[in-house]
Amino acid sequence: DIYGIDPSSPAESTPIPCLKCNKPLVKPATVLYGRSLPMDFFDHKDPDLTDLPLLIVAGTSLTVRPASTVASDADKRTTRVVINMEPVGEEIGLDYTSESDMFLGGECD
Repeated sequence: DIYGIDPSSPAESTPIPCLKCNKPLVKPATVLYGRSLPMDFFDHKDPDLTDLPLLIVAGTSLTVRPASTVASDADKRTTRVVINMEPVGEEIGLDYTSESDMFLGGECD
């Protein structure tokens, strides 16, 4: 609870294991404005985007760099699915009229 609202919340986030392989694939965390992303983001972003068939983007404005570059730097053959309350990302190259970009409107929680 980064806002100090819920005293019963854990002090640190912990990885969420994959239900199939039990590897820690999702780590809930918040990076606040003005703070840098972990170096792992920069080290792995481009290799992870290579030959990526599907990129799911959920609950974001896609206006904050460098995180928004994941969507903009994905290979042109990658299907990009945005799940959000409103369409976003047109200014960084998402084109919902194309076959490779899709918008699913609604809550992503």
